[in-house]
Amino acid sequence: PVLTAGDVTPEALRAWELGCMNFFRQKGVAADDQVVKVAGNLLDPRIQDWYSNNGDHLMSLSFAEFMTEVRKYWLPSDWAATVRQKMLSSTQGTKAFHLWAVEVESLNVLLRGSESYLSEVHLHFHLESHMNSDLAAEYRMTILSKETDFCVWLDMVHLLDEKRVRDAAKIEAALRTSNKKPFQPSRTANSSFTAKTDSKPCTRIPPLTVDECQLLKDNSGCFKRCRFFQTHTMPTCPNDFPEAKGYKTLMTEDVEAAHKKRAKPVASIIEEPTPKRARFMEEDTDAIAVVMPSAALGSGSESGEECVAPFSTTHFRWPCLLDGPNASSSLCVNALIDNGSHLVLIDEKLVNQLGLQCRRLSKPREVSVAMSTGSREVMSLTEYVILSCLSEDCVFRSRTVRAIIAPRLCTPLLLGGPFLAHNRIVIDHESRTCINKDTGYDLMHPCNHTPSKPASPTELVDQSCEPVCGVNIIATVQQRITELALLEDFRKRDAQLKSEFIDRFPADIPPTDSLPNDVLFRVQPKDMNKVIQLHSYDCPKKYREAWK
Repeated sequence: PVLTAGDVTPEALRAWELGCMNFFRQKGVAADDQVVKVAGNLLDPRIQDWYSNNGDHLMSLSFAEFMTEVRKYWLPSDWAATVRQKMLSSTQGTKAFHLWAVEVESLNVLLRGSESYLSEVHLHFHLESHMNSDLAAEYRMTILSKETDFCVWLDMVHLLDEKRVRDAAKIEAALRTSNKKPFQPSRTANSSFTAKTDSKPCTRIPPLTVDECQLLKDNSGCFKRCRFFQTHTMPTCPNDFPEAKGYKTLMTEDVEAAHKKRAKPVASIIEEPTPKRARFMEEDTDAIAVVMPSAALGSGSESGEECVAPFSTTHFRWPCLLDGPNASSSLCVNALIDNGSHLVLIDEKLVNQLGLQCRRLSKPREVSVAMSTGSREVMSLTEYVILSCLSEDCVFRSRTVRAIIAPRLCTPLLLGGPFLAHNRIVIDHESRTCINKDTGYDLMHPCNHTPSKPASPTELVDQSCEPVCGVNIIATVQQRITELALLEDFRKRDAQLKSEFIDRFPADIPPTDSLPNDVLFRVQPKDMNKVIQLHSYDCPKKYREAWK
């Protein structure tokens, strides 16, 4: 058996260990030679280096002790806890019981020899408490829980699980068959019993023709009752199907007759919205009627009491001021605010009028313009300018944005998404407001904006500083008392040490004449002012060029 290079896992080591044990039994390898026989088959270079460094110690071990050392060194310290957690959290689910039991036993085999290994009794309890809910319901109705032999118990639960699977398959097949088979009422009489009933025999009308479906669709008809100008649809029809006796094919004359029978208005007309018609198809025809509801009359006016959206709304126009080198004063421009545009565009004429500096785009932008003739003209935009807009009341100035120059633009200035996002502007289409989130300034209604009062220097300082708590007088006094007591204690300790070691604290430094004169070594420093004479040596001729 060979253990190739790669990640060392408990499963791989267990498989290699079983292979080695089979090899020992087949070849009759002695216990003392088992480690030496298989150590060379550990092909991972890391394990080979580890074995070489600890060869004397490892060769003296038995094979079981050798495997313990391998697991201890090459597996994570919590590998047993990880395998135990995986085993104890395993449930049968929708798997077959015998396959799930084999998986649990395989994980338990990896823990053999460790404290986490489960005995057959504990393994029995785990499988019993984590089996499928349907299987557990049938299991509790039997006497299998009294079986003490684990192998016999596994086999009997396996048979019970197979019975459960077969019963579930039969029920599912019966349900599929009942769903596919159409309902056909019995037409044969019961010879042993005849029930008296006063109900009339029910016969169906023939399938609707294509013309009949079209008439019902065009005149708000009910496909169930086959009547025109109804306020309900087929799924919500409260009436029964018409009887076949006396039924005649629907014609145009029936539509006119039904129209005349409708109640005429007296003072006012309130037309209800046309009800929805569901898709309806008979067995013998391919006609499908689909009618969508309409909320408008033929002239485009609103119908009924519904809230109908207007056909159009006015554009968001913002009169703003622009500056430029060629403009002696600020130029008022009626800019178009378009939150559906992904660009900020400016007309070429306005750029020339203001004298703005044109800059080159790093990459030209290709745009497609729809013409009135129906064709499309592709244009390449290559330049842009930098500008900032000022409101007419000089209260709000936008941040600087880059506007791409577009010739023959429909508006002098188009402020798209980049302008709105960069200036943090929120648009409300219902209230028709364009409000800056930082200042609350409304571009559409500048008169409603109340300028904020400028902050005083004191307020600016207070805003920039972090709030601190007030001074606690009692705590401050207590802290000062503690500090003074500590200083007094230090002074007492200092005086005590000096009095105890008075001989180590002389009043003055001893005189120099009392110093010892028996000098053993004298170090004479060199003269610091002495100039060291440098010596230069001639370089051999053959090295002179390289030396230079």
